[in-house]
Amino acid sequence: MKDLKVDDVIRDFFRNPDHFADMMNAILYGGQNVIKPDELQVMDSNEIFVGKYISKERRRDVIMMWKGKESQAILALEAQNQVDFTMVSRTLLYDALTYNMQDKKSKNHMLPYVMSIVLFHGEGKWTAKTSLLERVNIPEGIKHESNDWKMNVVDIKDLNYHLLKNEDNHSVVKAVGKIWRKEKEDFKGMEVSKTAARVIAILTERFDILERVKGEE
Repeated sequence: MKDLKVDDVIRDFFRNPDHFADMMNAILYGGQNVIKPDELQVMDSNEIFVGKYISKERRRDVIMMWKGKESQAILALEAQNQVDFTMVSRTLLYDALTYNMQDKKSKNHMLPYVMSIVLFHGEGKWTAKTSLLERVNIPEGIKHESNDWKMNVVDIKDLNYHLLKNEDNHSVVKAVGKIWRKEKEDFKGMEVSKTAARVIAILTERFDILERVKGEE
């Protein structure tokens, strides 16, 4: 049980286009079937910037190229189990590196839009700043010229699981929310797949859930 790592389990789960598309549709489109699994392509999650005197490498959790009939964008999901005040600047760096990589690959002056979603799955509420300008001391007189950067944080406990069409996603969001809210009675009797059980256990540190799994499914 202890060999399971949160990042590895999350990446394995959401690199599945069915899981990723369904989650993004719930977050971005209120559950409408806008993003199709067959329109998604897994991208390299390792991003490297090499400058004259510095190089940076960052690894995203999951990043997908979405090529819809009328839309194209790069969508990323960053799972976070603890409140982190550095997340604003980190997300800014992640997206900037993604744009930089597209600059190197693209022959067109227009780039696909990059959007990162921070999926908070820890206990309690997200209390860190989500705006870059809220974290910096701006000299008086130039505030009106300052550019802001805001990140998108979604608390899995606040996500309406009824918007999720994928059975595994539905089970994960419903169970994680009930466990953190300590709704024990409502949690009893739920049947979930082995895949969903693994994610629920790792997100809530309830490894006793995996001990109840029977067979391969």
